[in-house]
Amino acid sequence: MERKAVRAVFHLISFCALVSGFTIGPALAEVDIADIREALVIRVIDADTVGLLAEEGKIEKHRLLNIDCPEKGQPWGKKAKRILSAEIEGLPVLVKSQGRDKYKRHLSTIFLGEKNLNRWLVETGHCWVFRRYNSDSTLLELEKTAKDRGLGLWSLPEYARIPPWEFRRKRKSRKTR
Repeated sequence: MERKAVRAVFHLISFCALVSGFTIGPALAEVDIADIREALVIRVIDADTVGLLAEEGKIEKHRLLNIDCPEKGQPWGKKAKRILSAEIEGLPVLVKSQGRDKYKRHLSTIFLGEKNLNRWLVETGHCWVFRRYNSDSTLLELEKTAKDRGLGLWSLPEYARIPPWEFRRKRKSRKTR
């Protein structure tokens, strides 16, 4: 699609979202609004990485900050991706980016209306808190509650619940043998 056409589609969807009540609510009160921008979800790559169409008309990869969802080859990986896709694909979102990772993806918190999607994925049991990089103090309690309630991946047998960072480490060690 030409850049002008992409921009036109982005602005049309943004306008429709605003007219239909897409607003900044209390969930965003703790975030500096100056750091937030609007984007359109083009694709959910996996449950913690999305492709966003930015206002400039280019597609950017955004890694959801503070969380780690199961990989595609893990139990719950495909399901978590499907659930996030159903929730946000094709919709305008608000994005707060905080740097980039080693793969040059934006590290971001993403909001759908008033819903903080990073927190929502933890709260509904679709991912782990990425403890090594976590900067959101509420996530550990949300994860504990989801685990106690047996939500999402926490409904799997314990042997099937391998945190993604351990899964990747084991997969990497097998490849180097």
